[in-house]
Amino acid sequence: MMTGALASRRKRHRRTRRGLLVAAAGLAIATALSAGIWLDGEIGRIAAALPPAPDPAAIPTSTVVLDRNGRLLRPFTIADGRWRLPVERDAVDPRYLAMLIAYEDRRFA
Repeated sequence: MMTGALASRRKRHRRTRRGLLVAAAGLAIATALSAGIWLDGEIGRIAAALPPAPDPAAIPTSTVVLDRNGRLLRPFTIADGRWRLPVERDAVDPRYLAMLIAYEDRRFA
């Protein structure tokens, strides 16, 4: 059986611990919110400094010669000597796209 003084001390201890937990949670929330606001402003500043994304329709592609069945006969390079064969996303292996995204994310994370 607990004495009155011991019970009173335990109640105060619980209240103190609860108060500290509430204060710590409040501090953590305030820190997260202020970091989020700073990060949001920083991302906006960086995004504003980036050049606009190129329009895919404006990117030059190689001229290709196809046979009557749509098979490639002869591709030509673009003006700078590079090959840019036109392709639809559905025609690219999804595993290649997943690998490419994973590689790029690893480099920029």
